[in-house]
Amino acid sequence: RQISSPWVNPPVGTEYCVELIDSFDTVINHYCFDLDFIDYETQQTISTDSYFILLPDAPNISRVELKKGNLVLASRTVSLYPPQVELTSPNGGENWGSSGFETITWVGNDTDEDPLFYNVYYSPDNGVSWEPLAIDLETTNLEVDTDTIPGSSSAKIRVSVSDGVHSVSDESDSTFIVEPKGPQISIILQDENKDFLANRFVMLRGIGYDLEDGQFEGDDLCWSSDLDGGLGCGESITPFLSVGAHSITLQAIDSDGNIAVSTETINIVECFDINT
Repeated sequence: RQISSPWVNPPVGTEYCVELIDSFDTVINHYCFDLDFIDYETQQTISTDSYFILLPDAPNISRVELKKGNLVLASRTVSLYPPQVELTSPNGGENWGSSGFETITWVGNDTDEDPLFYNVYYSPDNGVSWEPLAIDLETTNLEVDTDTIPGSSSAKIRVSVSDGVHSVSDESDSTFIVEPKGPQISIILQDENKDFLANRFVMLRGIGYDLEDGQFEGDDLCWSSDLDGGLGCGESITPFLSVGAHSITLQAIDSDGNIAVSTETINIVECFDINT
């Protein structure tokens, strides 16, 4: 999930409204919208829905209200002072390996002593784009499995803090290194018993992914057999194979030159006609 693009509020509607109210109970800004209460993956009706609204801040905001018509569903008092956060590590110059765990640390405080919640983001491109590592943390550290993030020679971390209304952030003063990862590939066979009749097409299908390069496609994935040699490239091929036990190899090379290999053994069985 990239969050570098400009924020886009949900389409304007009429059923629900978020209102920014000053100490004189005057609405100084608002945004109204509708919710459909549909799970976008299953298309089933759900009882709760979520949304994000971005409105300009103002120094005289006293509270924020969520309304349905004239009914106040939720209200949050705006505290006087925004929270503060300082990222302490990694702050530039570190070298994270290609595997293992590393710890991100920061310091946060709030003059109003409001409960604080932290979001942590990772950028592999010196802050051009950001992807979330953790949301709504209440602790001031996060352990990261480096196997799960893209390698980079210009990585940065950003930590944002919210007291429920105000939000501020801090990021690495300069870049650090995360060692690149190799690709991951696998072979998916059409028939799980791995026995195929001769003189028929055998469908070979493979998938591959690299944290830095993304999904492998086409010529990125190449096939070979220890009996028949090169079979071609592509996510899916249907070669004729000679009779016998084949060690089928799928290979991919990422942009850093890292090679991944996956193998499966399949058996091509001669088919005999029996006359009675």
